[in-house]
Amino acid sequence: MDKIENPSISASSHNVTTDDNVYFTIDMTKGSDVHILIDFQDGSIPYNYSAKPPGSPWAGAMVLNRTFINGCTCTVTATIWNAASTFTVTVDVLVLVGFSAFSWDLDPWNYYLYEPPALVAFKFTSSSPASPTDPTLVVDWGDGIKPVVENAIRVGAPGYSRELDDTLDFEITVTMSNMMGSKVYKHKAIVVEKLVGPAITTQYTDAPLNQPLNVTFSLYRGDNQELTNLTWDFGDGNGSFTVDRMGSKTITVIARAPLGQMVSATKTMEVVNAIDPSALVITVAGDVSFGSK
Repeated sequence: MDKIENPSISASSHNVTTDDNVYFTIDMTKGSDVHILIDFQDGSIPYNYSAKPPGSPWAGAMVLNRTFINGCTCTVTATIWNAASTFTVTVDVLVLVGFSAFSWDLDPWNYYLYEPPALVAFKFTSSSPASPTDPTLVVDWGDGIKPVVENAIRVGAPGYSRELDDTLDFEITVTMSNMMGSKVYKHKAIVVEKLVGPAITTQYTDAPLNQPLNVTFSLYRGDNQELTNLTWDFGDGNGSFTVDRMGSKTITVIARAPLGQMVSATKTMEVVNAIDPSALVITVAGDVSFGSK
């Protein structure tokens, strides 16, 4: 068996991120039946190597490709041994963590119901367990209040939330940054009024036969026409209709708005014969004398 002579370990870079591939080279001038254990100091499982077949001589430099899973000032330690000798060699690597693994759970825009208030919430997810190096997080909720600044980033629940106290469009901007760079997220929160109502108001208590009847639909609460849609079961689009048969008439109006909101109202009217003004005969009495003294 050959004793191990002049073992070494080197890294392709000493300042890296968790996104980088780092190449480690392990070598020695002589040795046989060599075993190697490498601890990368980032919380990952150590790398283990044994000569194959057992007893074979060292065949030359061995190169490992590695991506660190956590940030650290890592003293990568290789223990190299055989039955004749044991050596420990190290190399230092500074590993920084940026934000490439981060994402959040909000779309570019969404509706929120004003109860009041309206609650907006979001959370971050990460495909890596690594925590960013010295991060700064700035959350501007777009409500005119001073942005929230934190020096840590919470991943998962409960996340971040805010109560918005008006029915407006709020431009939310979230910025995370450190020495590695920055990442910006944007979201438009469209706060909509809660539907209440609607109400049906008619020109008359009863519906006159073969005569126009004006009908008014109104909401006690709700957003503007752009966001709120009213539909009814009759009419020509201008809120009037004509009844051509006796009986009763039921009017239904439905209001729909974002977030699945829907409210409705109905009104049933009896149909009556209207008075035709042309058929009225007005008799005017002659002069009346009340007598004289």
